[in-house]
Amino acid sequence: MIEFSDSSLLIICVSNSGISGNKTINNLLGTSGLWSFEISKYDGTIIQQNAIQKAWGYDWPSLLKTASGRLFLTSFTSEGVGGDKTDPDYGRIEMWVVESDDNLNVIQDKYFGGIWQEDFGSLQEVGGFLYLSCRSNSNMTGNKTAPNFGTAYDSWLIKVDEDLNIIWDRTYGGKNDDSGGTLFLNSNGKLVFGMSSRSLPGKGNKTKPNSGDSDGCILILDPNEGSIIAQEFYGGTGSELGIVGKLPNSDSHLLFRAGSNSGISGIKTVPS
Repeated sequence: MIEFSDSSLLIICVSNSGISGNKTINNLLGTSGLWSFEISKYDGTIIQQNAIQKAWGYDWPSLLKTASGRLFLTSFTSEGVGGDKTDPDYGRIEMWVVESDDNLNVIQDKYFGGIWQEDFGSLQEVGGFLYLSCRSNSNMTGNKTAPNFGTAYDSWLIKVDEDLNIIWDRTYGGKNDDSGGTLFLNSNGKLVFGMSSRSLPGKGNKTKPNSGDSDGCILILDPNEGSIIAQEFYGGTGSELGIVGKLPNSDSHLLFRAGSNSGISGIKTVPS
């Protein structure tokens, strides 16, 4: 859900309903699709609605309205061309990004991925550019030009312009599973990327060991090319997952949080 106007909200979800209840548009292909609808902030009534049409395979939809007013949604699908999807797929499951107008009609769409699988991702605007992040176990295939460091998932970060042209893409992690999440600019104009890592150092671009099964990882990145400037890992002897962060009103401190089942161990000084 996002703020769509001064008086309305825009919501997106996965729906397998036909025309019924307060849904006035069918899923034209298959049994499920993405349903977007604008509602009044004042009484919750539906102002307009549309279904983004594709046969099946949707999950984890999200919305983004840029500073310039352009509207993007992202989801994941394993289907080929059909319905509103005009860009061909490359592998099993990839990230699908769609731009729509204020009347919820599709303007453009693009697939991002390689020969295997990309999932659990997000779309964010940082510094006037769009950044797609997800976990990926594809090698350099499709429109992915960054390597896969093992047989498991790496964190894959893609910088694109608002016309969905790729500026650069990078993978972060090692031999085992790594997945990324939050992204923002710090006070000196560098990208701060929060992720979770199960990998050991020695393969890929991870340079430090975990304290336990999985640690939270924070990367400082060059926004012009995505190279790693600094990295640090946080956690105890258990698992730390889903690290997210923000920049508070300080030029010298960052604030992060993560799920944790570690006791007092590693750098963690409070019990589970």
